[in-house]
Amino acid sequence: VVEEGEVGDSIELAAPGGTMVLGPDRNLAAAGLLQPGIYGKDCPGLHHLAQQSVQRADPELMPELVRSVVLAGGGTMFRGLDTRLKKELEHLWSQQVNVIAAPER
Repeated sequence: VVEEGEVGDSIELAAPGGTMVLGPDRNLAAAGLLQPGIYGKDCPGLHHLAQQSVQRADPELMPELVRSVVLAGGGTMFRGLDTRLKKELEHLWSQQVNVIAAPER
């Protein structure tokens, strides 16, 4: 079992076998999902992949898909990812987007 406690700008994680301190750089991990180029990857970001998926759908379904972008899985648990993805998708689609990020995902 891992216990989490904040220490200034860092997070200290206590686990069996020792303690690990994660600094502010931990927040950059989510940036790689939207800008893979910062890690040297030549692939589209998550927002572009979502846009491509919606564009492949039946045109009648597109408005509903835009209103129902759902984040699921452990890789989506980064703090602020839902807000950033919403901002990027609204920029791409020039319309209001609803990103659903349930805490229990």
